[in-house]
Parts: sequence; structure tokens; C-alpha cells
Amino acid sequence: MTKAEQIRVRIVKRLRWVSSEPNSEALWVRIRADVEKYLWALWRAKKLYGASPDEAYFVKYDRDTMTRSDINEGRIIIECGVATERPAEFVRFKVAIWAGPPPRK
Repeated sequence: MTKAEQIRVRIVKRLRWVSSEPNSEALWVRIRADVEKYLWALWRAKKLYGASPDEAYFVKYDRDTMTRSDINEGRIIIECGVATERPAEFVRFKVAIWAGPPPRK
């Protein structure tokens, strides 16, 4: 398993708690913070390359990575990139997980 695959699997495990939460923008903020905290720790431990976090990883998770249908069905799609070999040369991957339905308005 590559480093990027190991990171992806670890992120999925870290986000198990999401399945009991309603799929909302408040949840997205918590997910982004959780994933960024994990990747920042990897960077600080020199497991990712780059002089700064921006060179070492990125997390994209918003309405650009998910459709309205995804959101309504509780599907969360996170796009990540990690510099496992060289700074700013990202290995990209997606993480798809399930949350609860969006809150009713």
C-alpha cells in the first residue's frame, strides 16, 4: 500500500463519527478541521514534504466536490492531495463517506 493509500484509509477511519451527524455546512467545517489536523500532524512529523503546509497537502471539501444529490443523500466527498515524495507534487485522492440526511428547514 502506498503512503497516499495509507493516509486515505486513516482519514476514513478517523471520520467514522460522521455517519451519525446530519450532512450540513457545520459538519463540513468539523470534517475539514479533523482532516487538516491529521495532515498537519503528518507534515510536522516530516511524513509529508514541503516547507509549509500548503506545499505538503490540501483538503478540498465543499459544494464543488459534491452535487446537490450527494448532499441530499448524505454522501460526503473530500478531495485531498498529499506531497509524499516532493514538495507541491500532490498525489490526489478522494474520500467518500456517508453522513445523515441534511437537516430539515
